[in-house]
Amino acid sequence: MLTEERHQAILARLEQEEIVKVSELIQLLDASESTIRRDLQELEDKGFLVRIHGGAKKSQQLGFEPNMSEKTAKFQTEKQKIARAAAQTIKNGEVIYLDAGTTTLEMIPFLSAITGLKVVTNSVKHASLLIDHGIDTMILGGTIKISTNAVLGINAGE
Repeated sequence: MLTEERHQAILARLEQEEIVKVSELIQLLDASESTIRRDLQELEDKGFLVRIHGGAKKSQQLGFEPNMSEKTAKFQTEKQKIARAAAQTIKNGEVIYLDAGTTTLEMIPFLSAITGLKVVTNSVKHASLLIDHGIDTMILGGTIKISTNAVLGINAGE
């Protein structure tokens, strides 16, 4: 069985059972324990599940969050309208915080016209785009969350 087929079978099983055991997956998929564990690790890295002792459970139980590219594609026109309106409330010389998010990402092109603006963000992607637009930018420190490119942790909150 191909890797992608095993991944689909594991996710389908999780939809039915909510928790799967490595021992069950070994029998179901006729695969070795190391293969199943590797598959679970890959699926966890992609945010589809959470590994637990002896198996895995659905990530939705812990608040699954789609990645940035999945979020960016949704409601694009609405996000641009919101972003434009929000940017119009910012005055010259202000310091603002932009959280990692697809709507706040849409604000960045509208911020270029604001003189003396300083932006603090926890988003690697936002920081890069802000710099490209010539905006004074500060990024918070911490660990980068793969799915959203947000910086999280104690250092980010200080």
